[in-house]
Amino acid sequence: PGAPGCNPLRLRLAARTLGLASPEERRRAGLGRADAIRLPFADGTFDRVLMLDLVEHLRPWQLRLALREARRVLRSGGYLVLHTLPNRWALRYGYPLLRLLWPHLPASPRSPYEEEVHVNEQDLISLKRGLQEAGLAAAVWLEEWTTVHAAWQANRRFADELREVGYPLLRRPALRILAALLRRTPLRLVLANDLYAIAWPAGEERPLAARAPWLERLITSLA
Repeated sequence: PGAPGCNPLRLRLAARTLGLASPEERRRAGLGRADAIRLPFADGTFDRVLMLDLVEHLRPWQLRLALREARRVLRSGGYLVLHTLPNRWALRYGYPLLRLLWPHLPASPRSPYEEEVHVNEQDLISLKRGLQEAGLAAAVWLEEWTTVHAAWQANRRFADELREVGYPLLRRPALRILAALLRRTPLRLVLANDLYAIAWPAGEERPLAARAPWLERLITSLA
């Protein structure tokens, strides 16, 4: 049902969310219900495991177990693809710098909803350490997609003040150019908000896709 040679399976915890999948989604990938900390699969079942926008919603103890489970169900030669946001350093250090330039930005970089559901925000080092503790080697890096989100959601109104005030700023051409330039400097450590990782069983050969920029390699070597 997926790409040629692929048999994707998507897992959700809540039974009610399974019914929200469209017929097209069901055609393209199998759907199942499972808990990420107790996967109902044998060791070495999957060539790839994707954890997309999940990490920040798991308590630390849940994340430890979920990463161990991901390692367990990976086949030899397989790897985990992970995305999480926000980058904790961007909110703790980068956002106060932005407020020095634009004081009318909200005092908090998090919406009330995010305060409630983002229970385990990560940074480069914490994410790398968590993967290592689960028995995974990893390439971890940062990307900046906030300006892209601001651009393609130009006609949308937001309930949270940060996006309602901040996204119009980020759509200004001059600021988009400045953001692109800053992404090429070490300041991306506190400005980029998206964390990515490719992780594979420790001791195995690094996948060709697992290449992090030099700065991220340097920083995560401290993990």
